[in-house]
Amino acid sequence: MSSVSGRVSYDEIYDRFFPRDADGEKNWEEFRRYEAFPSEQLKADFALASRNQTWQEAAKKIVIVVLQCVFVLWGIYEGLKQLAQIVGMRKIYPAHSFGKYHVQNLRFVLEQKYQNQDKVIARDIVLEKDGVRYSGLIIGKEENLSNQKWALFAVGNYGTIEDAILMNSHVPCLRAGYNLLLVNGPSVGMSEMREGRTDPKEIGEVQELGLRFLETALKAKKIVMAGHSLGGGALGGAIENHVFDTDNIEYFAMRMMTFSRLSDIVKKLGGACADWVRWWLDYEIDSVAASQRLEQLGIHELIITAEDDEMMDQVHLGDAVKTVSVGNKTFITVRGAKYPHLGIPRELVEQAIKNWDNNPKTDNVLPDIDGVVILDQHARIQLDSGSEASA
Repeated sequence: MSSVSGRVSYDEIYDRFFPRDADGEKNWEEFRRYEAFPSEQLKADFALASRNQTWQEAAKKIVIVVLQCVFVLWGIYEGLKQLAQIVGMRKIYPAHSFGKYHVQNLRFVLEQKYQNQDKVIARDIVLEKDGVRYSGLIIGKEENLSNQKWALFAVGNYGTIEDAILMNSHVPCLRAGYNLLLVNGPSVGMSEMREGRTDPKEIGEVQELGLRFLETALKAKKIVMAGHSLGGGALGGAIENHVFDTDNIEYFAMRMMTFSRLSDIVKKLGGACADWVRWWLDYEIDSVAASQRLEQLGIHELIITAEDDEMMDQVHLGDAVKTVSVGNKTFITVRGAKYPHLGIPRELVEQAIKNWDNNPKTDNVLPDIDGVVILDQHARIQLDSGSEASA
């Protein structure tokens, strides 16, 4: 390959067949080169190097190749993480896959139910945060809607607010003279979710949004924060991040069949590997920390634990809280319910709300109970007289 000035080079055959001075006889058959399908390995007849490569340019190319590899690996990493988030949330919060079509039949039943109850008012609401919309319901008796007494009820991981109402989970609040707010979590029913996927933090943010709604739009003066199972954990997320107006509003927290921390229950049910994935995803719900904050704020908390609840065995919120904080709290253990984790002791809840409503400064909302309540299979309290009080 002949070269000129180190930048241009061409095949030496051109010097032989196209010399500058001599014009002798040439064997043009040697110059001939044509095929219907030329080889891809043909050497270049002419090459131009526009400039000499410096070491800086070579280093730049190496850096670009390295960055390309990093970005490809990062993309794979992020893709795997998103997949793990989707799978993880389906385990932690199965209800978030219950879309609007899932709740349509439930809502039809609810519509029939409240059309036949003249004194009970139900209203569909939408709470919005940063453009993301969450669906909810307000339920209250006509004579109570203006009394500024409200309860926020957060349902468990398999439930929608429609399920909770059909199971009469709201009845204790209504019987105690309180109006009720329920908000479906992200991607449940008609609720949307942030950025196409949700996480435990957003579950808590939805309930915190409900608290703000009660304090501002509904101008509540007394607020009961009630949560069952994961709902208790969601309330914990709200409690940790909410700015409470304790000077003007009285608050009472009630959490039933709730776990101590998400990390505890993941480790129990899935082992160390599952807990490592939870840590990698930065998923945590710390119900114990929320209990400690309530104590600091002087807000009374009732913690109800089911003795026969295999799901929460060794990870009960009540047991964990007792090791770090017992101030301004009432601990109750229920025994004997047929479905200990799913059942809500409605009569017990109603009485606790009434007692607190009469004396918000109390240090025990159930002073007549020694810590253990015996229930029948329908979650009704078995009275000493042998009679049963219907919930």
